Formats: sequence, C-alpha cells, structure tokens
Amino acid sequence: MPHPRFILAVLVCLAVFAAVPAMGATVSTAKSSLQSKAPASQKQEGEKAVKGGVTLVGKFSEPKPGGVVFTPDNEKNTVYVPMGAKTNPTDYLNIYVRIKAEVTDEFIKDGRTVKLMQINSIEPMTGEYGDTRTTRSRSFGVRGSAPVEITKYPDHTCYKYKLFIVHEKPHAYSQGNDIMVTPLSKGEDPVSLCESFKDRPHMLLENKGANHFYGMAGPWLFINDGTGADPHALIIVNMAEQKEQITAPFFQPVVLKDNRYLEFYSLEEDPPLRSACPQAAKWEKQGKKVLFKRKVRLDLRTNTVEKASHGSKAVDCYPEP
Repeated sequence: MPHPRFILAVLVCLAVFAAVPAMGATVSTAKSSLQSKAPASQKQEGEKAVKGGVTLVGKFSEPKPGGVVFTPDNEKNTVYVPMGAKTNPTDYLNIYVRIKAEVTDEFIKDGRTVKLMQINSIEPMTGEYGDTRTTRSRSFGVRGSAPVEITKYPDHTCYKYKLFIVHEKPHAYSQGNDIMVTPLSKGEDPVSLCESFKDRPHMLLENKGANHFYGMAGPWLFINDGTGADPHALIIVNMAEQKEQITAPFFQPVVLKDNRYLEFYSLEEDPPLRSACPQAAKWEKQGKKVLFKRKVRLDLRTNTVEKASHGSKAVDCYPEP
C-alpha cells in the first residue's frame, strides 16, 4: 500500500489533470523503445489494467505545486503519476527523458488513463535530442524569484544566476542535497563553473535534513527542507552575511512580492473554531486530525511576519497527512 504522503500527491495530481492538454505522439524515433497500452476509450471508468515494467520517453511537468506528472510521447491521453523514485522527478521538469519504471496501478479518470508508477531511473535524452539538460526559467522554486538557467549533470544540478552559480549535489547519506554558492566573476566561464565544483565555494550549505534548493532573489537564497506532503520548512539564507536568517513552516506555493515580501500559508498556532472547517467531520470520521493554516506575509528585510486576518481564505484547514 502506498505511503499516505504519496496518496496525497496523487490527489493533487488528479485535481490538475483537467488542465493538462491532450497528449499525442510527437517523437517518432522514440516509439520503438516504448511499451503501449490499449487506448483509454477501450476501458471503462475506474477499470484497472495490467501492471509491469515499462521504459518510456517523454517529459515531467508540474501543472500545480506538488503535482508532478509524466507525459509519454507514444501513449495518447495518458499520464503517469510518480509514487516513489530514487531520483527526484522535479530535477527533470520540461526536458526529454527516458525513464524505467514499474507500473503499480492503472485506472480511468475523466476519460483519461492514469498510471501510478515507481521510478527506477531517469536519463536525460541528450544523445537523441541534443543538449536537453539546460532549461531557462523566469523563476525557480519561490514564484517571482530571480530568473535562472538550470543545467542537469549526472551527479549534480547547476543553477546559473546573473551574479552567482549554485551547485546542488545529493548528500551521501540522506535524501537531501548539499548546496554550494559561488560568485560569478567577470571574465569567468559560467559553463566551466557549472560543470565542476570549486574547491572552496563562497558558501557551503551542508544538508541537515531534506534540503532542496528553492530559488534566489537579491541577497537571499531559499531552501525547501522536506519531502512528501506539506508543510515543509522554508529556510532563508542571507548570502551577504553568510548565515541562516529565518526558518518557517510553509505550504507551497511561496510568492515573492516587490523583491522583499514572501507570501505563503504557514501553520496556524491559534486555530479558529472547528465550525470554520466544513470538512472537519468528514476527515475526523476517517481518523484524521483537523489542522489549520493561515496566510502570512514575511518581510525579508526586517524578519517581521504579518498574519492575514480577513479576506478570501485567510485561514484554511487540511487533514493531517
């Protein structure tokens, strides 16, 4: 039986399937190496199919935070939902990859085939489609953070910003990553810096839990400490002072406003009355504790936190994972 945090991830993914465009075969050269199933139209809603190992070519995407799905190139109207992986799929968003996986379950949702899978390996398709390792994004992690160029390597990921290079490498003994920050000096080759580590980086942030790089803006570097269902811990590092500035529990997404304020949901220390949560009775029947979260606004310059007291969804509830 899947771990509850993966079940929650599946529910998030199901909520975004309607927004995922119809998928068809776009890469003919990949078809010979893929295994296909019968079209969704030949199955009934909720019907399960044969499980087993597959090798697929396609792309990972994240239609909503926490809802990663894989779109294969040769299976029309089909999405795969990762239920576990040795490598983090979010490190390979929106680039062509070849994956090897075990399909653990399959069903029909809103006329679309949904397949749950355990991922064994992920390989960027650099030989077949050129250098697909490098992607450019207007922001990474924290929405509204600085634009970045991201390059994947077999043993690390490089994030190239205007003034800094950030290397992220899996920690040897835990599920998190070590993060190294190096200033990008005038005349230095960013490609060379991305490919190899400096012996003495400007800042080394060793993994202490389940750290994952979560973006950069101005003098601030953001770390997402956690895996599975939210809440995670948001660690904010002041690079000018080379120290952790603040740590706070958070629910994705996190939005940066005016290059100064972070807005997100955090744990509510003074929960409202149970009547404020219409779904409380349902969750309690399922044996789950009802918890609350509140919108907050964190001033990065002063470390002050302002709690939302009114407006739409100032306070929200959720079941304990």
